[in-house]
Amino acid sequence: MKTLQAGQSLTMSAGQSVNVPAGTTVNSGTNTVNIMGHNSTVNTSAGAIVTVSAGAAGPADNVVIAK
Repeated sequence: MKTLQAGQSLTMSAGQSVNVPAGTTVNSGTNTVNIMGHNSTVNTSAGAIVTVSAGAAGPADNVVIAK
């Protein structure tokens, strides 16, 4: 599974999973999810854009999954 670090972004493909730290935004069309905590799982759709803020710190212990 891929891990995104501060300042990185990724456009999700169907079936793809990525580990991200707190401070990540998941944007899928008109829906936006801000991940602020730890050990969360966010389900989204293919084509969603996952962006880790440049100031994000800490472990990449959250998972974003594209269905």
